[in-house]
Amino acid sequence: MSNRWLQLAPEQKQKIKQDVVMTLASPQAKAGIFAAQVTAAVAAVEIPQGQWPELIDMLLGFVNQTNTNLKIATLQTIGYICEQVVRVLVGCLQTIPFFSYRVLPRNRTILAARRTRF
Repeated sequence: MSNRWLQLAPEQKQKIKQDVVMTLASPQAKAGIFAAQVTAAVAAVEIPQGQWPELIDMLLGFVNQTNTNLKIATLQTIGYICEQVVRVLVGCLQTIPFFSYRVLPRNRTILAARRTRF
C-alpha cells in the first residue's frame, strides 16, 4: 500500500487526507473509528517520509474541541499512530544486538545489547 500511496498525485493525497480527517468528527462513531484507522495508516507511510508534518499538532488541537466523537476518534488515531511507531522502534531495537555481534567484541556486544533494552 505504501508505494501506491506515495505514487498518488499530491492533490489527490491532500484531498483524501482532508476528507478522512473531517470524518474523524462524524456523528457516526463507526465512521470516526474507520477514519482513525485510515489516518494512522496514511501517517505510517507519510511521517517517515517527512510528509504531513502538521498532523500531530492538528490532532492535539482536536482533543480540546467540544465534539465528543471527534475527541474519541482523535485519541484512537493517536493510539494507532503510536502502535505503528512502536512496531518500527521494536524492529530497530531488535536489530541492534544482531549487528553489534558482528562489529564489537563479545563483552562490549553484551553491554550494548543490555543498554538497548532499558
